[in-house]
Amino acid sequence: KNYTTKVHALKSSARVIGANELSDRAKRLEDAGNSGYINEIKESTDGLLELYISFAEKLKPLVKVEESDADKPLIDAENLAEAYEALQGAAAEFDFDTAQMVLESLAEYKIPADEVEKFEKIKTAASKPDWEELNSLLVG
Repeated sequence: KNYTTKVHALKSSARVIGANELSDRAKRLEDAGNSGYINEIKESTDGLLELYISFAEKLKPLVKVEESDADKPLIDAENLAEAYEALQGAAAEFDFDTAQMVLESLAEYKIPADEVEKFEKIKTAASKPDWEELNSLLVG
């Protein structure tokens, strides 16, 4: 049910921006979800996500250029822990949008040096999304 809700939202958003192929693929997977066609979902989701992620590059010129980390405030341990907890919740729900929202909020901060390597792995896992890896990084 959550999957079907997410691909429905993707279908609608893609249609709004004129990404017709993405919208059509999401609609097919929404229909598969509504019909309980799990094999079709398993076979087609990776392709849908690859197309979805490709829009990040296509839309990059429309996104503001980020400032350097030197100009950002250092996030404190408590706020970083809260963000990791929110990411863990998003991973448990397979919620790509929430995971991206949390990562965008963290982009406003400089990450402590001892957390940078872990944080980069978390960002990579969340961008795929590799929920199992993301959960492993956040629990471990």
